[in-house]
Amino acid sequence: MKEKIIKYFLQRSLTRKYLYILLKLKNHKRIQEMGAECNSRRMLGLFEYDKLAKNIAPFFYPNEIQFYGFDHVISKYTGLTNLKSIISNEHGFMFSTFVSNHYIKNDVIMTFSDFREEQIKKKYSDEVNVVKIGPYIHYADSLLSLEEKVKIKNEISKTLLVFPFHSIDGVLSSFDTDTFIENIEKYKTENNFDTVLVCLYWKDIQIGRAENYIKKGYRVTTAGHINDRFFLNRLKSIIELSDFVISNEVGTYIAYCLCLNKKIKLINQKSEVVGEQGNENHINRLGFLKIENHMISYYQIQEKLMSILSHENPTTEGLEFVKDFFGLQHLKTASELKKILMN
Repeated sequence: MKEKIIKYFLQRSLTRKYLYILLKLKNHKRIQEMGAECNSRRMLGLFEYDKLAKNIAPFFYPNEIQFYGFDHVISKYTGLTNLKSIISNEHGFMFSTFVSNHYIKNDVIMTFSDFREEQIKKKYSDEVNVVKIGPYIHYADSLLSLEEKVKIKNEISKTLLVFPFHSIDGVLSSFDTDTFIENIEKYKTENNFDTVLVCLYWKDIQIGRAENYIKKGYRVTTAGHINDRFFLNRLKSIIELSDFVISNEVGTYIAYCLCLNKKIKLINQKSEVVGEQGNENHINRLGFLKIENHMISYYQIQEKLMSILSHENPTTEGLEFVKDFFGLQHLKTASELKKILMN
């Protein structure tokens, strides 16, 4: 009953506006603390993964726009210091027909592509406004300056960037790490890479998975915690430092690498997700039960992308399909996006 009452008021623009103002006032101290922590972590080096992966306590926000610092990125890109309360987004690319239940009538939902727009409209019809903007990393500044990137690049030289299939709170990725490392080593040797740079998701660092790669002599990094406002900025710098990218599962990083003109290869390896023991009631674990109904579409998309990107040099037709799938044709200039979000 309480949720229905809140949703009722959130569907009305005036009451929603004032509820958001009250929310920000109530959480003012936490917002300030969160901002200070993010600014502090901005000064950490890319290889201080253990510090970057530590939790950052969020303040309550009704949608996903705070995740990965997307609100921070979009505000800076457009010059809009206060985004309207109706503006939301899909926090990453959804590789299935799944659409979140938390959008509200009249929401403006930013997403990647035609495929995602189609899925959102199937669920919400014309109740929400969908804005396709392509890969979000396009809108982020690189965290590192040109001078800083040159310095690191001179140190790591020709670099193979690796994105392992990642875990989240409540749901852990599972695959044969030894087999994955064998594939990395094979590709590294065949192509004379000087450095293997493994970009781990913060959750996998927290559960101790960095050690598998460090023991092999690889460098480990991370884009930061999900609530780090500089996540996308840091990730952009990490990708820019690479010469080639590989992964063993589909992920939003495919879109980001293509957007930054980096070639990426997918290794077709058996993997699965398992529930995290002791975290059975986490919202992600419960949410995954809903996503399971969409797994047929996930496997179809996974198979299609694997068939194209498992080759080092995909066909022109295949690459065009992938770019269209992720919405690279929908990238917006600052003035274009500002105009859309102000309407």
